[in-house]
Amino acid sequence: MIRSALDGNNVCILAYGQTGTGKTFTMEGTSKQPGIVPQALEKLFSLASRDNSILYSFSMSMLEVYMGSLRG
Repeated sequence: MIRSALDGNNVCILAYGQTGTGKTFTMEGTSKQPGIVPQALEKLFSLASRDNSILYSFSMSMLEVYMGSLRG
């Protein structure tokens, strides 16, 4: 996924499942145990900073659907 993003493709991370199964923790984590999103962003920025021959521009959106309501 990280390589695809650096190659210019749109990528998506999706967590789906029952309430209380750990989706938020898996995606966000904590300061001591970062989740998928912070780890992916750290890796993305780390790899992008290694290549000075390319100018990268990143855009990101996060949203949550909870009990049928959209949270952003």
